[in-house]
Amino acid sequence: MTERAVADALAEGLRRHGATTVFGQSLPSALFLATPRVGIRQIGYRTENAGRRHGASRTSAARSRAAG
Repeated sequence: MTERAVADALAEGLRRHGATTVFGQSLPSALFLATPRVGIRQIGYRTENAGRRHGASRTSAARSRAAG
């Protein structure tokens, strides 16, 4: 039996709850290496402010589509 890494369990949990995209600064961290294995796309950015703005606009667009 193979032991799963914590990052793999987190990635699988994100996918199970409907996550399709993650935003972050991959350094690379284990989570950002694990997410593509479960079909979650990563969008990287260079500064915290850029990620916050980009994530907020994507979330707003998703809410608009869901409400419409």
